[in-house]
Amino acid sequence: MSENVSKDILLGVIALERDRDREVARRQLIEKELELVKKDLSIANAELMFKSDKLHMRGLLDFAEAKLSGGRDAAFTSRKAKWLYILREHPQLMTSLARVSRNSSAEAVAEKMEELYNQLARHEHMKGY
Repeated sequence: MSENVSKDILLGVIALERDRDREVARRQLIEKELELVKKDLSIANAELMFKSDKLHMRGLLDFAEAKLSGGRDAAFTSRKAKWLYILREHPQLMTSLARVSRNSSAEAVAEKMEELYNQLARHEHMKGY
């Protein structure tokens, strides 16, 4: 009888492991599907913005600032302060922007980003370009 109990316990453990593996696979599949849906949503959002004339450089910069600053817009006293925060939080971005702007300090790069935004704000009539 104890042999049957041991066999039943072993079969129960195997069934539990199989169920756990299925659950892990199911969760991984859900995560992949969620990634694909998010990409589709991003594409649809970009298409909608383009069709409604809201996809322009200043709008893209606004979107990037909001995304990269974690929605903390009200916490910043200036656009430069926001970019200093963004550059500290995203060192890869700092490296890339420093390389193309020929400035190595976060202060200088933040100033350039502020200048870019102000320049774009003056030319809003060029939305589609």
